[in-house]
Amino acid sequence: MLLAISFSFAFAIKRAVLNVSPFSIVSISWHPDTGLVHLKQLNGQVLQVDGLNRKVVCPFCVYIEFSVVERFFPVPVIVFTDSCSEKNFRRLRVLALHAKIS
Repeated sequence: MLLAISFSFAFAIKRAVLNVSPFSIVSISWHPDTGLVHLKQLNGQVLQVDGLNRKVVCPFCVYIEFSVVERFFPVPVIVFTDSCSEKNFRRLRVLALHAKIS
């Protein structure tokens, strides 16, 4: 039993670290003029965001928890400074702090 749990844990850690889960978020499309946000998953599915549950904006990362139409639970997204250009990261920080989602 312990061996099965260990293999399961190792497989889960490998998927989390390598970001190979098909449900991983790979891009955020945020249109501030219309208030629409879309999240694109690794498997190509696009999720429609209908609300912003929680947000934490730091100088080195942005944590946003979106409520999504297709999911029962909120989808957490963490974006670090080195995952996009400096200009886009700055825009994301401002949008997370001030933009409304409709």
